[in-house]
Amino acid sequence: MTDHPSPSSLRSSDPAQLLLGAAEGVPLVPVEAYGPDATPMMTAIREPPVCGEWSYDDRELEEPGGTVLTAVMRPTETPSKSVARAPAAAPAPAPAPAPAPAPAPAPVTPESDPCRLACARIETLAIALRYEEAATALREAAQLRPFAPEIALHTGILACRRARWKDAVAPLRSAVASLPEHPGAHYHLGEALNKCDDLAGALTAYLRAVELDPTMWRALKGVGIAYDRLGKPEQAAPYYRRARDAQRA
Repeated sequence: MTDHPSPSSLRSSDPAQLLLGAAEGVPLVPVEAYGPDATPMMTAIREPPVCGEWSYDDRELEEPGGTVLTAVMRPTETPSKSVARAPAAAPAPAPAPAPAPAPAPAPVTPESDPCRLACARIETLAIALRYEEAATALREAAQLRPFAPEIALHTGILACRRARWKDAVAPLRSAVASLPEHPGAHYHLGEALNKCDDLAGALTAYLRAVELDPTMWRALKGVGIAYDRLGKPEQAAPYYRRARDAQRA
């Protein structure tokens, strides 16, 4: 920063002092002030350092003897009135911390239905070709809920798996009456009726299963077989194609 000589009116009263603005090489800037008798004064303070320059200590603003560098300036017409500063606003109180949310209640799990668990076990055993164990589990489930539609359904499905087609028809008819929206019940009824040569009943059951689940390829194939056995190969062909596409999907 380049220092410029101050005018003579800003010289210190002490001739031994340097020009204001050149003291110790640190710029001093004049600031207007007033003495006890409202005499306009010029107080010299050091210019705050710019970013990147060296810093200074506030004690350097005074001479070693404790006298602030001042200089009398030419009187002005009307001294400016000091403006009273409004008291600083009290800091806003910190907001009270929000109460911690109450822990969510633990979900209440309903008691498992033993009959449904038994039916799931029956299906697993039947898929694994463990028919005797599946039949035992079915009898145990029937003791828990003898008139449940699931009992009739699994009774008919297990009979189909064991190729006991005539034994499967009655429980499966009962199952589709209680579970009209169950595609598997209609499909297995179609299988049992087809094996019992009730082709019209089998076709109706197969078509209902396809209506409920258009992706059930076994039911689509059953429709084709039923049409073929009824001597309608032209109607069977599109269902065979749909069964093929559904199986590949």
